[in-house]
Order: sequence, then C-alpha cells, then structure tokens
Amino acid sequence: MNTIPVVIVDEHPLIRTSMEKMLRGDPRLVLCGEAGSGDEVVEMCETLSPQFILVGIDALDGTWMSVIGKLRTVQRDAKIVVIGGLRCGFTPDGANLSN
Repeated sequence: MNTIPVVIVDEHPLIRTSMEKMLRGDPRLVLCGEAGSGDEVVEMCETLSPQFILVGIDALDGTWMSVIGKLRTVQRDAKIVVIGGLRCGFTPDGANLSN
C-alpha cells in the first residue's frame, strides 16, 4: 500500500492533535510533520516534501493566501486543504475552544 505524507498546520496544539486523530482514520495517510505557523509550514515543506498539507485557516492570521502561494513555490504538486471554523465549539476530545 502506498502511503501519503501529510503535514498539518495550526497555531493551537489541541487542534493539531485533533487533525492528527482525524488522519489516523485512513492508514494511507502518514503524518510527517506539524507546524504552528505559516512560516514554519513553508520551511518544513521545503525539506519534508509532503503530498498533502492540511491547514487550519485560523493559524495563518489572515495571511493564508500568501502562505498558500509560498507553499506552491516549494511544493508545487502537494494537495493543500484549508479548513476554517476550528475555534468554534468543541474538539472531538470535548475540549471547549470557544474562549
């Protein structure tokens, strides 16, 4: 079975943990790195060459378009999925993120 290297990015460690748990549902997806900021994920992708990048939009402080552009220059073929609204409500672990 071929595996797909994945990098996740969000500024909040609890959100990254939730993203990681979500990825565990598919054995083809292998977490190869996690970042807490846009700059960190760009630097990480230069060395790790992930095929899939999962981005919590809240992690990018309104600069997500710029970060996506940078990711495209260092990792042209990677699939990038941007998800939002992670700060509302609860994580799968039941932690309240509304504060």
